[in-house]
Amino acid sequence: MKISQVFLISASLRNEILEMTSKFMTGPFKDSCKFMTEEKLKEKGRNRKEKKRKKKKKQRKEKRTLSSCQRGRGASQPP
Repeated sequence: MKISQVFLISASLRNEILEMTSKFMTGPFKDSCKFMTEEKLKEKGRNRKEKKRKKKKKQRKEKRTLSSCQRGRGASQPP
């Protein structure tokens, strides 16, 4: 007995075609991807930029705090 595999790949598959193919396939597997609109992509980019900006701001603040602590220690120590 020969076993064959069939792949049906489509960016947009109508329901009628999907129903027809499922009649001839045993154990069909369906996978789908979410389509992202241009607006959603822009929003995602803005969110990334905002996170990056906040991270840099936090790092600068920590650096200033560390730097001021080091200066404070150096001034309080006797020569």
